[in-house]
Amino acid sequence: MDKETTVQTKFHDFLKQRNSKTNVAMQKAQKLVNLYRVLNDFGPDFVTEYNVMLKECSEEVQTALQALVGGPEVRQYLEFLKSEDQKQEDTENSASNSQQAGWLPSPAEEQKGMETNGEISSDMWSNFVKEQDAKITKMMDEFRQEQNETLTRLMNQVASSLQAKKDGSAPAVPKTEKPEYLEIIEEKK
Repeated sequence: MDKETTVQTKFHDFLKQRNSKTNVAMQKAQKLVNLYRVLNDFGPDFVTEYNVMLKECSEEVQTALQALVGGPEVRQYLEFLKSEDQKQEDTENSASNSQQAGWLPSPAEEQKGMETNGEISSDMWSNFVKEQDAKITKMMDEFRQEQNETLTRLMNQVASSLQAKKDGSAPAVPKTEKPEYLEIIEEKK
């Protein structure tokens, strides 16, 4: 073989290899897009498996997603999953750090006032119920007082109106004011 044939052969071999890798990446990316489109049709177990498969896909597949119809949506979903994982990791780290730093109560303090099965003790529950009953009673008393004042005021207005009719002197009717927009309309006529 001459030098030119050897170079062309190597170049063709390179292209075949690159295209086969690209084709495999494109096929995997297309599968991810197709599964993404029907994700709502399956249960949460399938979604969990899909999420794992999507997070573990190679960079070539992620790049190939950009070239496919619907691929950018899958990339956005992948970025969302990664950000959720990061948030969860940050939350776990901050919780462990704050517990170590003394920000959160110790497990012994959390159990104080709690029974062994994790429920609220009867003393805590009865105190809570008493506090809530007191708040509700106070609110109801205030509401009744407001209602009584309103009813008394209305009854006095009705009584004075009836007394005025009986005496023959009608109470002064307040002058109704025109809205500003009517004055503007009348000026433009």
